[in-house]
This record gives sequence, C-alpha cells and structure tokens, in this order.
Amino acid sequence: MDINRYMELLDRAEKLKNNTRHSWTSSGRHESVAEHSWRLAFMAYFMKDEFPDVDINKVILMCMMHDFGEAFTGDIPAFDKTSDDENTEENVIKEWIDSLPEPYRTELAELFAEMKERKTTEAKLYKALDKMEAVIQHNEADISTWLELEYDLQLTYGEKETAFSEVTRNLKKRANEDSLAKMKKFFVKKEFRSQKIGLALYNMLIEYAKEKYIEHIILDTPSVAAASHRFYEKAGFKRIESQELPVPYGFPDGDSLLYMLDI
Repeated sequence: MDINRYMELLDRAEKLKNNTRHSWTSSGRHESVAEHSWRLAFMAYFMKDEFPDVDINKVILMCMMHDFGEAFTGDIPAFDKTSDDENTEENVIKEWIDSLPEPYRTELAELFAEMKERKTTEAKLYKALDKMEAVIQHNEADISTWLELEYDLQLTYGEKETAFSEVTRNLKKRANEDSLAKMKKFFVKKEFRSQKIGLALYNMLIEYAKEKYIEHIILDTPSVAAASHRFYEKAGFKRIESQELPVPYGFPDGDSLLYMLDI
C-alpha cells in the first residue's frame, strides 16, 4: 500500500479515539469508540477456549472494525439510532471500503457482509460480545450517569444476541447480576392504604427482580419517613452506610437513609 494512503487510514482511525460514546468509564468520563472496540477485541480473544471451532482471529477483526463507520459519523446511542442513521453509516462504510486497494477491499467487503447477515458463529459471537461490552461498561460506571430508560434496558439489552450459545447466555446472566436495582418513589396514595396494595406491589417487584437475576436492591429514603422504614425493615431490608454500597451511587439527598436487600 502506498505510504500516503496508509497514513490517511491511520488519520481516519484516529477519529475513533476522539469520538465518544454514550457510556461512561468508572473514572467518570465518556469512553471513546476506540476504547469500546479495543476491549471488545480483548473479550473475543479470551473466548477462544470456549469456541475452539471458531475463527477467533476473524471475530477479533470484526470487533476492531465493526464501528469504523463512526469515524465518519460519530456515535449515536442504540436507543436513539434510526434506520436512516444505520443506512448513512452503512453507505459511508461502503464508500470507504470501495476506495481501498486489494486485497483489503474484498476482505473487508466480505467481512462487513458477514457481520450484517449474522449467520455464522463468528458473526453471532462478535455481536453478542458487542452488546455485553456495553452492558458491562454501564455496570462499571457510576449509576448517576444512567438515563432513566437504562434501568430497564440494562437488564434486557443483548438478550436476543446472546441467546445462541450457553456461554454467551451465562455472560449475560452474570452481567445482569452486577446490575443494580434502584428503588424510588414507592408509595400508595392515602385513600388506597390499609388494603395491602403496597404489599402486593412490593411482592411483584421482588419477583421481577428475581427474574432479571438482580442480587441487590438499593433504597434511599427520607430520614423522616419512619413508617416506610418499618415497612422496609420488616420486608428484610438492612440499614447500611454509604461506604457499604456494592457499587458507586451518588444519592441526591444528604438526609437520606440507605437500605439494601439481598435477594
């Protein structure tokens, strides 16, 4: 390859170091697209013993290249990305691949087609790990960085993609175990109290948490809500201090009391 063309490729790839994703790191900054792709490739390499018949080098290449379109378009979170956005990214990647010399043009055209069709085990594995890297990164970030919609999405994201293999299903289950359930604004209107409605809602909540493999529910509650405290303590919640929290959690009210339930 011509040296000037080679340098152009490096310059374009460098954009992935600058373009950030919606996800945050544990140190409190947005992660870059390049960082996501790097750890995704890292995850793939350490799956080779679980998938001995898979071309793991191809999976690693898929992980490295799958978001290269974002070097042109930037990152759009999955919950905001439209079909038009996907088409734009797909078209810009096709134009970029068509501009490459052989053998890279053919190799990458075939690779992206395989990733899109997602029929091979290699493509299925890359996609499952792609989803799981995002879930794991969200778990590692401070929960104050989560959007409201992500409390539900975190537990369901990647379920379809990981279903093809027991290994990836177990990875999804394990990632869900690290997800934190945050309980807030749990109350019954005054006119409906003393009818065991609160208890019924609470039991439904616990069953839902068990189905989603949640291990802990964290509750912050106003220090003056003595009646609520009695309800939670009777239900098995234990009073904890902030330093006992299993994950970083920036609770907004300095007068809150913290409780945790181990499910």
